[in-house]
Amino acid sequence: MRSLALILAFALSACAVMADESPRTLLTLPAGQYRLEKEHGSLLFRVKHLGLSWYTVRLASFD
Repeated sequence: MRSLALILAFALSACAVMADESPRTLLTLPAGQYRLEKEHGSLLFRVKHLGLSWYTVRLASFD
């Protein structure tokens, strides 16, 4: 039982290390007016869940 608790504690500490990811730099776009065509466009974003997996959302219709 003690070895199982030790293994679980080690696994949880490894997850905490993976969750501490440094932020990425943002891409700089030139100034101007941009237009998104609703027929051909979609909004897509990703969120990292507990440093283990990515949750991806795609919005096909928007205003």
